[in-house]
Amino acid sequence: MATTDPLRAAITNRLQLPPGADLPAIMAALDRMLAERPTAEPQPGTELVDSVTLNDLRTSAEAGRVTRTDMLLRDAVVTGRIPPAAVPSWRSLFTADPVSTEAMLRKIPRNTVPI
Repeated sequence: MATTDPLRAAITNRLQLPPGADLPAIMAALDRMLAERPTAEPQPGTELVDSVTLNDLRTSAEAGRVTRTDMLLRDAVVTGRIPPAAVPSWRSLFTADPVSTEAMLRKIPRNTVPI
């Protein structure tokens, strides 16, 4: 029994079912297709987040990084590791490579620059 409903005919064809397949056959084919479909399960130790949440996290991380940089530079000036005039240069270094710059800054002995 061939179907005359164009939508049903298109679905039947798309699911590679014989023309005129009944509703239970169509639903079973859809269930099989959905069961075989790969899921977007995260890898162990990871989580999926929506783009709004991800952007909020990135903004918060950047704000925290800037605050940490400001704190480290203020401490370096107060402890005599760098002169106040050098802060903009050090800030640029922090932007390029925060980990190495912090390590380098901590290696400068206190009171190297007169306070």
